Amino acid sequence: MDSPRRPRGRRPRGAEETRQVILEAARALFAERGFADTTMRAVAARADVDTALIHYYFEDKDGLLNEAVIRPINPAPILDGLANEAGPPGRVLVSRLLAAYETTPDAQQRIQALIRTGLSHEAAATALRELLTSTVLKHLSRLVDPDEAELRAALVGSQIAGLLLGRYILRLPPLADTPREVVAAAVGPTITHYLSGPLR
Repeated sequence: MDSPRRPRGRRPRGAEETRQVILEAARALFAERGFADTTMRAVAARADVDTALIHYYFEDKDGLLNEAVIRPINPAPILDGLANEAGPPGRVLVSRLLAAYETTPDAQQRIQALIRTGLSHEAAATALRELLTSTVLKHLSRLVDPDEAELRAALVGSQIAGLLLGRYILRLPPLADTPREVVAAAVGPTITHYLSGPLR
């Protein structure tokens, strides 16, 4: 006698599991393609759900971006205690940032998605600016002249953004393959100068 056939089709999921599967699929696609080239249909296919279900949970692509990429970014593990750590702050900051990116796949995907979407979507760009300027500055405020804080924060943010873009998105050789401590030693002094060195 033939053994009974297993029912075909998708494994049933609970609501929260389905929501998380959609978020993971969206985050991966935003990291790979950016905002403009990530479609709801592509997210649905990656998550193995119906497109209508994505609209049910997140309304539209902007809502999906906010939940998958913007809200989950938490820089505290990288920045907490930074100003009190021994060593030049720029080098310490770069070392921590690269270590967090390269040893935590989830953080890697979130940051990559934020960078790619930030190039073409205003809400993501705002979140990226906040992360690269105000958030960093808040943790290093005692090192910065308050009269020059805005300019110094922008300079630090531009340096970090360029480093992340070149190393992880464009993968510029040999920057992409250089050990992170070597990169931290090379880039760190510039960030330290932006924080506390003369600007004129």
